[in-house]
Amino acid sequence: RHAGRFGVAGAFSYFATKVITAAEGGMVVTDDDELAAAVRLHRNLGKPEEWRSHHTVLGENARMSELHAAVGRVQLRRLEEFLAVRDRLARQYTAGLAHIPGLTPVLPRHTAASWYKYVVLLDPGTDRAALRAALAEAGVRLGGEIYEKPLDAQPVFASLLPPGRHPVAEDLCARHICLPLHTRMTEEDIGLVLSALPDALKAATG
Repeated sequence: RHAGRFGVAGAFSYFATKVITAAEGGMVVTDDDELAAAVRLHRNLGKPEEWRSHHTVLGENARMSELHAAVGRVQLRRLEEFLAVRDRLARQYTAGLAHIPGLTPVLPRHTAASWYKYVVLLDPGTDRAALRAALAEAGVRLGGEIYEKPLDAQPVFASLLPPGRHPVAEDLCARHICLPLHTRMTEEDIGLVLSALPDALKAATG
């Protein structure tokens, strides 16, 4: 079953860093007609009629522009190509990381995935900031730690999730890094990352 076919609905982001992009925006998919109508209503300022200023719910302007949609349609035609490139590069990472102690891929065995990110966990005691700095000196720039904080540390959830009650999430968030991975990378680029990791890990654990 494809992503988006589980549960009542699925949501996809077309942000600039995603597997395919429209530069911004996203998509909701569902087989539920009532839910689809509710999504359309809320994305269009709560107006059931697109061009009539009659608002029945408190919606927002979440419409994708024609320009963004045009970019997205071209990207969609290349989805299989992009997935194949990411899969090939991820396989190279998985094979190379098997010989580098100090970190563990979140998916230790290669499996079918979109490979939007290639996430690895650092061994306890590794200084993540020092690792980032050492890799940058070697010409490898890591992206931001997009999962840097667990949900209970996000201010928006302060009243719902008491902080400090999710030690596993806190540990994993604190030890993860995302290795560079995008469709314009080459196998030589992956080789550069893999060759820079051992010395960077030594600098971050010494």
